[in-house]
Amino acid sequence: RGGRFDKNRMIDFWAGTIDQARKDGIETLFLSCEMDWVNREIPGSESLSSYEAELDQLITSSPSVTGVCQFPLQMFSGETIFDSICLHNHAMQCNSQPVIPL
Repeated sequence: RGGRFDKNRMIDFWAGTIDQARKDGIETLFLSCEMDWVNREIPGSESLSSYEAELDQLITSSPSVTGVCQFPLQMFSGETIFDSICLHNHAMQCNSQPVIPL
């Protein structure tokens, strides 16, 4: 929105979505985010790591919510992928079976 990524607005969006789902009687929720937008150099995207950390806390505090951040590995630096993996409870590579607990 407005050509800028605002991590606080997104955290509020996800928190509101989770709260509304509960009010609507939805017992489980699956959130999925395609992350290739980060490579478009959108202003505010430099706050990705802190956004992911806050989002991970939000999802962890809501056991009936599962979140998946989809990072096309060929489109991201090793540093970005490493930072993301370190921020989350677990990671899975889509073209293989194992889940890597962290």
